[in-house]
Amino acid sequence: MSLGHMFSRDKILLSIVFFVAISFVLSMATTGYGVGRMAAFEEMDVTLENARQAVSFAQAMLGEVLLVQTVQAALLYLVTVLSLKKGLNLA
Repeated sequence: MSLGHMFSRDKILLSIVFFVAISFVLSMATTGYGVGRMAAFEEMDVTLENARQAVSFAQAMLGEVLLVQTVQAALLYLVTVLSLKKGLNLA
């Protein structure tokens, strides 16, 4: 919302546009990453004998997703802080 309120006209509309655009980009990036990792998982021969390998892969993937979400949150926080420092036009 801080990005949309930097403009003098149509603040609410621009806030919504920025929200949708940023959400779309982050969703596509996360989906692309997940699809790539799932393709690697599908190539594994998951049987009862190598179930540990499948569990290990799932744990590694969860750790990677946590890292990606943390980076995304940090980037969004940085954008918000920088936009607030630049000047927020609430009038």
